[in-house]
Amino acid sequence: MDQPLLQGRRLGPALQPPARPPPRAAHRGRPALRVARGAHLRHRHRRGPWQGRRLQDLPRAPPPSPPLGSAEERRAPRPPEEGRQLSQDPRCQGRQGLIPPPDLVSLLVALRDRADAWIESARERPLSHIPPPSVARAELAPWDFRAPVADADWIAALHRWLSTYALEAAHPRHYGLFQPRVDPGGVAVEALVAMHNPSLAVWGAAPMAVELERHVLRSLAALVGWTRDPHATFTTGGAEANLTAVLFALARAFPESVEEGVASLPERPVVYRSAEAHGSVLRAVQIAGLGRSGCREVACDRSFRMDLRALRRAIADDRSQGRRPMMIVATAGSTSTGAIDPLGPLAELAAAEGLWLHVDGAWGAGALLSPSLKRCLEGVERADSLTWDAHKWLGVAQGAGMFFSPHAALAKAVFTVDAPYLPGGDHPYATTIQWSRRASGLKVFGLLAAEGWDGLATRVERCAALGERLRSALRARGWTLYGEGPLPVVCFASEAMRRGKVVAAKEAARLRREGAGWVSDTRVAGRWPALRACVANPSTTEEDIDALVTALDPARSG
Repeated sequence: MDQPLLQGRRLGPALQPPARPPPRAAHRGRPALRVARGAHLRHRHRRGPWQGRRLQDLPRAPPPSPPLGSAEERRAPRPPEEGRQLSQDPRCQGRQGLIPPPDLVSLLVALRDRADAWIESARERPLSHIPPPSVARAELAPWDFRAPVADADWIAALHRWLSTYALEAAHPRHYGLFQPRVDPGGVAVEALVAMHNPSLAVWGAAPMAVELERHVLRSLAALVGWTRDPHATFTTGGAEANLTAVLFALARAFPESVEEGVASLPERPVVYRSAEAHGSVLRAVQIAGLGRSGCREVACDRSFRMDLRALRRAIADDRSQGRRPMMIVATAGSTSTGAIDPLGPLAELAAAEGLWLHVDGAWGAGALLSPSLKRCLEGVERADSLTWDAHKWLGVAQGAGMFFSPHAALAKAVFTVDAPYLPGGDHPYATTIQWSRRASGLKVFGLLAAEGWDGLATRVERCAALGERLRSALRARGWTLYGEGPLPVVCFASEAMRRGKVVAAKEAARLRREGAGWVSDTRVAGRWPALRACVANPSTTEEDIDALVTALDPARSG
């Protein structure tokens, strides 16, 4: 018989990893980077004048290049040192026609310098500069992509476009639709994720990224009160999370719909939402195949919360008409007024009627981070599912929606498909709408690690206090307030605005031009014109709030 390969031998050199080939020459003559193993794990050059220096020690990037000229000028020949040259880089030897990749460190250094200046100048920039489409398209017209462009040039162009033609969400006086300043740590994590590019479809392709997300989601689910292995996943945003909730509710009420579809159902399912609910709820019901008429709008009370009596009447009416009440969607923090539906009573009604209760807390669920504010969400722990967007209030970049449900078994029933080229089991692709996706949860991990629970509680409580300061000041000046909940959304109108002497949209535009604040206009209950401000930026001060109140005075009398 053949002897095993290692029989009688020590597990020594035979199991040693193969020797690493020497690092290839870096782009533009720089020595290759290697990661130093040790206590600090810092970047280190193999040799050269910058050996042992960290990224912040590297030389500053040159100033941005001047605006590029016409397409003909950009296609003109460049000196050898400008741009990237085809087939002349050492890494392309023997591979004619290849373009060497950009030098990552040089790109990061160039980005760092612009990021420093951009963050420091947040208050000095205009609140918004929205060009007409013709201006934006004219800026892009010279970029025909016929020839490579120097890294410094295209980075400068991207940065200029994004910082010049935009709504300035990082400004401390931006009181818009919950798009707060992104913390620097989140920017760094996004770069790290882009560099490693983990794909969260199969556990084995990115084990630590998958487990990092699950760890973060379990930690946040515990704030709700769900500690027994709930289903939780990151989503692109609240719209995807709300759609997931509708699919879960449909699978529980009509298990046969997973295989046969909604056309086979003996009764028509009905979903109930308040008049203040987010529009993505109606869209989710439509996408799920229930039709827009399958989503019933329930009237609100004087506090803009779902009216329980109106809901009971709607449920009874649908049952009498042969329809099947299936789901209640409660809102925890409406967009216009910040209203919170009565979660506890809704949970009792849902249990009595056998309905799924979903809570859309896209931004309002941030109150769970505060021991004092979470009382306004009492009853959320009795819900069947929850939507929560970390990018709404917590200062991480877009694309950090979350969906939670204590009914974990439904995830596989709804989403599992046969993919012979992938392993079976508890993999992300088998339990979510998305397949391969970005590791969105790592920036939330970075936020939690950097600030901790106490830091995040302080953040949301401070925003709520500033919102109350704005409410109190407006009330003292005779403004009408629509909804007076504890969350930092303030919806208000003057008597002149109510009578039509002052146009809310024009007042919002004036405030932006004057730099007093970026506020939006809305129509409360679809009828009454009003202004709306939400406080979500940790850089906003009491002086900013007072300046907004003072600037609003001309709109009181018209």
